[in-house]
Amino acid sequence: EAIQSGWQLIEKTHSFGPKGLQPKIFPARLHKDNKGAIDWSVQNLLAYGCHAYIVIVDPSSLNIVQTLDEHRAHVTAVRWFRDPLQRDIERSYRMKLASGDRIGSIIIWNVLDASIVTTLSHGEGNKQILDIQWHPNNHSFLISLLAPTSLMLWNITTGTKVWKVDATEPVNWFNINPFDGTTVALGGSNGRIHFAKECKTDSGPLSIEHMYSVSSTKGPNSEFIQMVYSPHTRNIMYFLLTREMLVFDLGIHQSIGSISLDRGRSSFVQLILSKSDPNLVYFLHEDGSLSHWVKKGSEYKFEVGTISDLVRFNKQNKKKGLTVYAIRNSPTEDEKIAALSNDGTVWMWRHQEQTIGTKARFCINGLIENISSPISSLCVSPYSYENDPLVALGTFHGTVQVLDMSNLETKGEYMLWNQAVRGVGWISPTKLLAFSCEEIGKDEFKNRMAVLDLNTGLQKDIRKLSGTENSFIRGIRVSGARQYFIVLLKNKPFEIWDLKTMSLLKTMRQYTQATALDWAPLDDNDTMLSVSNSGIKEKFIFTLQDGSIKTYQVENANVNQCPDAEIDIGQGIIHSLAWKGDLLVSGDTLGTIHCYNFKNKKAHVFATNKGMIRRIRFSPSQKTHQIMVLFNEGDFGIWDLDHGLRVSVSSYLKGRDLKAIDCDWMSENVPIVATSDGCVRILDRSLSISNSPIVASISNQVYYTPYLLGSTQALQVKAMLQHYVADETLSYLPEDQKMSAEEKALLDSIDPSVVEKVKNAQSPAERYLVTAKFFGDESEIEFWTLAKFALLKFPIAKHKMRRIESKPDIIKDDKDEVQVEKVEPVKLVKPAASVSVPETDGLPISFDLLLENSVLKNLEMKRSAIQETKRTLQTPQLTSKLIEFSIISGQKEKGIELLLETPSEDKNFYRDALKAAVIAASISPDSFKNTMKLIATNLIANGSVDEGVQLLCTIGKSLDACRYLQSYDRWHDAAWLAKMSLNEVDCASIYRRWAQFLNQSHQVMKAVHVLLTVGDFHHVLELLHESEHSDLAALLAEALSFVLKTSTFEEFSSAVADDRSDGQFLPIGKLMQSIYLEFGFSLQNLGMTLAAEFYWNKQTGVESNSDRARSPNTDAINLFRIWFFPPKFGNDARC
Repeated sequence: EAIQSGWQLIEKTHSFGPKGLQPKIFPARLHKDNKGAIDWSVQNLLAYGCHAYIVIVDPSSLNIVQTLDEHRAHVTAVRWFRDPLQRDIERSYRMKLASGDRIGSIIIWNVLDASIVTTLSHGEGNKQILDIQWHPNNHSFLISLLAPTSLMLWNITTGTKVWKVDATEPVNWFNINPFDGTTVALGGSNGRIHFAKECKTDSGPLSIEHMYSVSSTKGPNSEFIQMVYSPHTRNIMYFLLTREMLVFDLGIHQSIGSISLDRGRSSFVQLILSKSDPNLVYFLHEDGSLSHWVKKGSEYKFEVGTISDLVRFNKQNKKKGLTVYAIRNSPTEDEKIAALSNDGTVWMWRHQEQTIGTKARFCINGLIENISSPISSLCVSPYSYENDPLVALGTFHGTVQVLDMSNLETKGEYMLWNQAVRGVGWISPTKLLAFSCEEIGKDEFKNRMAVLDLNTGLQKDIRKLSGTENSFIRGIRVSGARQYFIVLLKNKPFEIWDLKTMSLLKTMRQYTQATALDWAPLDDNDTMLSVSNSGIKEKFIFTLQDGSIKTYQVENANVNQCPDAEIDIGQGIIHSLAWKGDLLVSGDTLGTIHCYNFKNKKAHVFATNKGMIRRIRFSPSQKTHQIMVLFNEGDFGIWDLDHGLRVSVSSYLKGRDLKAIDCDWMSENVPIVATSDGCVRILDRSLSISNSPIVASISNQVYYTPYLLGSTQALQVKAMLQHYVADETLSYLPEDQKMSAEEKALLDSIDPSVVEKVKNAQSPAERYLVTAKFFGDESEIEFWTLAKFALLKFPIAKHKMRRIESKPDIIKDDKDEVQVEKVEPVKLVKPAASVSVPETDGLPISFDLLLENSVLKNLEMKRSAIQETKRTLQTPQLTSKLIEFSIISGQKEKGIELLLETPSEDKNFYRDALKAAVIAASISPDSFKNTMKLIATNLIANGSVDEGVQLLCTIGKSLDACRYLQSYDRWHDAAWLAKMSLNEVDCASIYRRWAQFLNQSHQVMKAVHVLLTVGDFHHVLELLHESEHSDLAALLAEALSFVLKTSTFEEFSSAVADDRSDGQFLPIGKLMQSIYLEFGFSLQNLGMTLAAEFYWNKQTGVESNSDRARSPNTDAINLFRIWFFPPKFGNDARC
C-alpha cells in the first residue's frame, strides 16, 4: 500500500504515461569496467552493472524488475545488503544494494522505490572502487577497496568513514574471513597476498602486512587472478591462477592441493565454491565454458566432473563476439549459476547431477537478452501506445530488435544485412520497413531496403538494383494511413512508393535538393494505421534548399501538386519538418524552431542556438501539442507549442556524458531516447528521471521473490507458509474452515514449487526452514537448520540445565595461585527404552564449532593427516602444530614420536626431550597427575597458557583446560578443545558458558545457535523472548511440541522446563504465555486475526480448534487485545 501510494504521488507529480511505462532503462552491452560487477542476493535477485547504471533481474522468471541510474561513471562493483524482511510492519522494509563506480562514489540504494539511502564519497579524487563487501559482524557497515591501495570502513547510517588503512603496494581485490569476520585478505595480480587483522566496526587494523607470494608451477604465463576463503573449513583459501588452482592452509602456511589444466584446455577466469557441498568447485573458462570439479577422498585432490556444452554459446559468439565476464551462483541453490556476457546477455545455467539413466551435465534454463548492438535508429510502434508498447531498433551490426518497453523484454532480434540498419519504420502491427546503405567506393553506394515480417522472421527485399548508386538513402517517410512511403536520397530526387504493392509510383526528378519532408496528418474522419485504407487522399510537404515549400497530394496512386501557399518557416536551411493538425513545425541548421499555425497564419519562433535540428516528433496526444526536438550534437528537449515555452532539455544526459542517438514518444507524456551508451531510456517529461518504484500486484503474476510484494503482503505470505499443512488448510484455522479467497490469491501469487515443498514437509521445523529459504533470511535459515538438527538429536529428553553462573570460574587469590571452582556435571535424562529416537541429520561442516563432537574430531583428524604429509625438517612451525594437536586429541604416542624427532643440535632439543618424558610418564602413574596439574596451573598463571593447556590435557584435565582458556577470553579455542577432548556432558557446560559470554556481548543469535547444539531449549526460548524474536520462539515451540508429541500446554511446559529454583529465568509457563501473546499481536498487526487468536488461545490453555468459538477465555483475550494492542512489547510492557 505504501508503494502504491508513493507511485500515485509520483505519477501525479510527473504525469507519467500508462501503467508499465514509468521511467526505466532497457539495458545494453556492457562496458569493460562492468566486468565483475555482479551479485546474487539471498532475496533471489541478480544485480549487475551496465555502464553507469544497475540492472536488477529476477533469475527465476527471467524478467528485468528494476533499473537504477544515478552514477556519473561506470559501475565497477555491486553488493546486496543481506538483511531479512523486517518483522515490525511499522518499519517499512528497504531492500538495500551498494554500488561503486569508476570515480570512487558509492551509492546505497533502496531498490524497491529506486531511491538513494546515502552516498559515500572518499574525497580523494577520481579513484576507482575495486570491490565492496558488507561487514559480516554488523551489516550497517560497508568495507570498500579504493584503487590502488586503500581499505576503508563506512558507517552507512551516518554516511561517514570510520577508518582507512593502506597497503604497501597496489591490490585488486579483497576477501573477508567468514569464520571470524575481522580478518581481511587482499591480493593483487602480482601474486602477493596481504592481511589486515582486527578490522572491527569501532577500530581498524594498524597496518596491512604482506604474508605470502603466490607463484605458478606452470611458468610465467599463469597469472594470479582470484582468491577465495573456504566457506566450510577454517584457514583454508583457494588461489586461482589462469592455468591452475592452489588450495592453501593458512594454519601451516603451505599448499595442500591443486588443480592443473591440460595444455588443450581453456584458461581459468573465475572460480566459485559450492556453499552446500565442500567437495564441489565450479570454474568459468576463457572460452565461456563452465566446468565442475569434485574433491575425491579426504585430501584436496580434484577430478573434473562436467564441462558445459559450447554449441549454443559459440553460435552466439560467431554473431556477436561474446565474452563471459563473470559468473555467480545462487546463495540458496548452488547448482543454479548465472553467467554475464559482454553483450549484456544473462545466461541461466543449472548443473544437474548424475541420476539413473542420465549423465551429469550443465544445461541452460534460459537467458535474458538485451540490446546487443550499437543503436542507429529507433521507432515506436503507433499501434501499441497503450497496451503493448513496442519499439523497433536498427543497429550498426545489421540487426533489427523489437523491444517490449513495459516488461523490458526482447520480443525478437532479426538479422537483415552485414551492414548497419540506418532506419526502421512501422507499416503494420507485424511488419517493419528498414533500409541500409554501404559505401563501396568514392561516390558509390549499395542501398538496400526490405520489409520484415515479425511473425515469420522473413524479409522481402524491395527497390532492388543490379549495381551501385552515386547517392545513399538518408531516410524514409511512411504516410499516416500506411498507403505510401517516400524514399529520400542525398542530393537526388526522392521516390514515392505504393506500400500495398511495393511498387514505385513516381520519382520526383525536378526536385534534387529536398532538405526536409513530412506527410500531412489524417483528418479525424479518416481511419489511421491500416494498409487497407485505399483511396484516402494523403498530402506531403517538403522544403528545398532555396527555402521554397512544395505540397503534393497522392490519391489512388496518382501524385498531383497542390497550389503553393505562403508559409513562414524562417530564413535558414530547413532540415526537419513535423506536421500535426493546424501546426507545421520546422527546424533549421542553426537550431531555430519555427511553428506555423495554418489557422491564424501566425508563426512562433524558438531560438535554441544548439546547432542543426535532426528530427522533430509530435506527441501522440489528441489534446495538446508538444514536440520533441533532436539536435545533431546529441542534445534533445521538449517544447510546449500551446503555451509557447520550453518544457525541458537533456541536462540529464550531459551530466552522464551521454548523447541522444534517436528519440520518440512512447505515449502522450512519455519520451523515449536511445543514447550513446547503447541503451534505451524511458524518461519523465522533465527529462531528468529514469528511476521509478516497483509497483506490486498479485493479479496474474507469479513472484519468485516475496520481497517484490511489499512488506505487509510478504509477511502475510510468510505466516501462511509457516502454518500451511495441506491444500487450502492452515494450522491456525478451525478444523472445518479453509483459506479465504484473499489468502488463496496471495499464495497463488508466489512460486508454486515453494508451496509444494511446504506442503510436503515432514515436520514444522522443516516447514519453517523451507519458508526461511524462500525469504532468503540467512539468520532464520541458520537457526532452523540448527533447530531441526537439535530436535532430532534431543527428541524427548527433558534437560536438567544447570544455571550458568555469572561469576568467573577462575579466581586468583592474593598469592596469585589459581583455583578452579568445582562444577557439577550436567545430567541428561535419557529417553525411555520404549521410545524410538530418530537418526540425527548431519549439519553442514561450515557450522564448524557447532558440529557434533565426533564429526568435528573426525574432520580435524583428517586435516592433521593431510598436514602430516607436508611436514619436513624445514617446517618447525608445522611440527609444533602437529605436536599440540596430538597431545590435545589424546594421541600421546604420536606426540612423543614427533618430540623426539628434534635434532640434538637444535636449541629446543632439551625442552622437547623433557616434554616427551613428561608425556610418557603421564600415561600410567596416578600420583603424577597432581604434580602435573600444579605445574600446568603455574604455567598458565605465568602466561604460558598453551603449554599449561597441553599438560592438563595429558593428565585428563581437559575440562579445566577449557575453563582456563575461557578465562583468558579464548572462547573459540575453548570450544574447539571441548569438541576434541570432552564428552557431551562436559562439552555442553563449556558451550553454555560460551553462550553466556555471547549474550553479554550482544551476539544473541550466535548464543542461540550455541545453545541449540546442546539442546537447551528453555534457555533458547528465553533468549529469543528477550531479544524480541517472538515469532521464532513461538514457531520453535510448535516444532518442539510436534517432536515431543505433547497435546496440552501443561505437558509441553513440563517437558521443556528447566528445574531452576533461584528465579533468575522466567518459568516456562509464564515465558510461553508471553511469547504466544506477543506473536499473536504481531499477526494481528498483519490483519491475520484467526492466526493471532490461535496463539492467544495457546497461552490461555485452549488447544482444540473446535473449542475456540465457545472458549470461556475469549473475553479475556479480547480484554488483552483492547489493553495491549497495538503497542510494542519491551521489557517494561512485559512486566
